[in-house]
Amino acid sequence: RAAVLDGASAGKTIKLGIAAATDIVSDATSVTGSFPVVGNAMSIVTLTIGHVDISEDGTTVDSKPEAGDSNVTVLNWKAENGSTEPVTVETVTVKRAGTADASDTANIELYDVTAGKTLGTVANWSGDDKATWSNLNVVIGKGETHRFKIMLDIIGGSESTAKTVNVDLVDGSDCLVAIKGNTYGFYIDPDEGSFTGKGTNVQTIQSGSLVITKSAST
Repeated sequence: RAAVLDGASAGKTIKLGIAAATDIVSDATSVTGSFPVVGNAMSIVTLTIGHVDISEDGTTVDSKPEAGDSNVTVLNWKAENGSTEPVTVETVTVKRAGTADASDTANIELYDVTAGKTLGTVANWSGDDKATWSNLNVVIGKGETHRFKIMLDIIGGSESTAKTVNVDLVDGSDCLVAIKGNTYGFYIDPDEGSFTGKGTNVQTIQSGSLVITKSAST
């Protein structure tokens, strides 16, 4: 899929596809098929659809968690819908960020602050360091703001060098939130503005300590 940029001329058509087998990267012995593989032509229409701004909800504070801490908030964020149409948040994905290893965190949770309920927990990071929540069906009315937060459990701790934990809601220039307009049925490319996708502050895992003293009776 791709987004049609604002200002594109009406009446023009777009086709997306795979030109040749050599364009597919795979560990298979060979890639065969009838190329090019091209989808149907999509016609551009002139229409004002919804607009959604994605941003950090305030400042995410470093809570300085320790190994064993649960439900540590790593990102507070919000989706602000414009006045054109109600929209539905279908999918949310975050990438693992920070210096901590993937095995240092688990149980990544998407929490709906506005509704006061969890939207699901992903047990572990995927092979490409992502966590995804699908089929969310969170409806945001016209002119409304919906608040969310990402939480996780700290499994591993820091050694001599402090490890940090964060998540990223933006991949390059692509906001990892799939939103569809309820009136016109088009997917909306969220506007993250200056939002980097990460929490303002990383969560710094605290180093453990062990104190040994000599007994007075020795």
